Amino acid sequence: VMYFNDGDVPRAAGHMARAMATDLSLDQLQHSQTRSRISQLSHIWHRSGQSDKADRLQSGDGSDLLPIIEQIEEEHRQWVAEDPENRHFGPPSPVTGAVE
Repeated sequence: VMYFNDGDVPRAAGHMARAMATDLSLDQLQHSQTRSRISQLSHIWHRSGQSDKADRLQSGDGSDLLPIIEQIEEEHRQWVAEDPENRHFGPPSPVTGAVE
């Protein structure tokens, strides 16, 4: 959103798509923040001339995010493998309340 507000729509689209892909990878589709990001990403894609992607996302088709989801999961596969039941995509973080 910050990049979008600064007028850097392509960069905003990339970061928001990655945030959405992370949410979807973590099975957070029903989370209120995910729903908000869907709306934001659709708006950003419309503004960046990617209306086809925005329309698909708004209709519930997240296929444009699949390559990003695959990339995120590949980047974090080692952590996922350590605890597949709790798909943590990063080291323990004091920010989230998880500590080593």
